[in-house]
Amino acid sequence: MIADIPTFKPGDELTREGIRAELGGGSQGGICPSATTPTVSLYSDTNVGDQYGYHDGWLQEQDSLGPIFEYTGAGTQGDQSFDGRSGSGNAAILYHVEQERTIHLFIAVGKLPNSDTKIHRYVGQFKVDSKRPYYERPGIGSDQNPRKVIVFRLRPIGNFYRGSADFIPAAKQTRFEFVRGHATRPLEVLRRKIQKSGRAPSPATNVALQREELRDELETKLMTEGQDIGFAQVRIKGMTDTFVSGILNRTNNTLYEPSGSTTRDVLREALMQLLDFSRYFPSTPTQPLRRMLLLPGLPDEDTLGLLAEHNVGIIYRNGSGGFTEAPAVHGQPNPDGHLTPCFDCPHRESGTPLHI
Repeated sequence: MIADIPTFKPGDELTREGIRAELGGGSQGGICPSATTPTVSLYSDTNVGDQYGYHDGWLQEQDSLGPIFEYTGAGTQGDQSFDGRSGSGNAAILYHVEQERTIHLFIAVGKLPNSDTKIHRYVGQFKVDSKRPYYERPGIGSDQNPRKVIVFRLRPIGNFYRGSADFIPAAKQTRFEFVRGHATRPLEVLRRKIQKSGRAPSPATNVALQREELRDELETKLMTEGQDIGFAQVRIKGMTDTFVSGILNRTNNTLYEPSGSTTRDVLREALMQLLDFSRYFPSTPTQPLRRMLLLPGLPDEDTLGLLAEHNVGIIYRNGSGGFTEAPAVHGQPNPDGHLTPCFDCPHRESGTPLHI
């Protein structure tokens, strides 16, 4: 059962008591799943966000699917997650479709006269972005320790309110940040969504699933071998969106962009992502950035030539379930034409860690 649309409209200003009278939810906190209606109420307050170094709001850019509102997850200390007490709210957002809940977003706009009671403006009904539900960024907790923060990407459904003060400020300069370790459970999230749907996954979902499986397997292998593995995020001067890379190996300065298919159209998108990201990555004469596509198999010869022209190598899952590398060297494949095991490549034996 999906909840009826509330009687209040986008742009209306209410107290939390008035919101709870209709939607339910908690009297405190930013993420409030309701026990009385199938809804999740989200409360955003810029003053609170500023205390922890984040800013919820609309992106000034939008893609082919329309506008995006970024909302920061719950949890003030340690890495934010989808587990535990604070993680339950994050899970309620992420799995709202599977739980048949609707999301309703409110932004604090002030207080009642002579009172500490906050007034919240109703922004509208939302859903989590199906293409990229969330990403992680480095942050600082209330204990002043570094951590990972979950940032949800929300898409409006129907009418919505968007004021000029509700946009995320554009970056004043291009900034590159490294986030060490695994991304937070993208493979587990995808598998759960497939299981909860009760339907056979679509071809596009299968491609996404294979992409995340490849990423998880290579990340685990490299980390087990002691490599300094993570991912990077880039905010570009004058823009508000945050771009997140594939796997970044800082030990040998290699960037891997995973792809769940070797078909031309899917690889074209992965190649564009890799080339775009690599423009902002640090590189030195002694340790240039190596660009690699991570694939479920070898593509056709013409695609191999295209990748070689852009000095992009390939690492792919072989018949034994491991990984084999076909590196591009100075725009050309290996001179002897042979494929060598990725982790035995001579150029991997030296090099100092990259400090970003």
